[in-house]
Amino acid sequence: SYDFSIILKNDRMLPTYRPSDELFFKASDIYEWGNDYLLDTKEGPKFKKVYPYTDNKGRECFRCVSYNKDKYPDFTIPRDIVLGHYRLVGVLRIL
Repeated sequence: SYDFSIILKNDRMLPTYRPSDELFFKASDIYEWGNDYLLDTKEGPKFKKVYPYTDNKGRECFRCVSYNKDKYPDFTIPRDIVLGHYRLVGVLRIL
């Protein structure tokens, strides 16, 4: 089961996920670090592989990693701007 789906529009998660893939998400109360999540933030949604991180100010953050690392570097998101987090539970690829 899933809560919602989105159609991926960019190449940030290539080669694992392609533009036009439909991604299915379910709300999650726990984090499984190193897995793919959609983070609903005050700055908009971010679909990334996430890891725990503490910045130099001592704030708890998410380290967000793209699969397309050559083109898109890692970045961090403070946990206090995350409104919700959703675990990827399925992918539909149209060939």
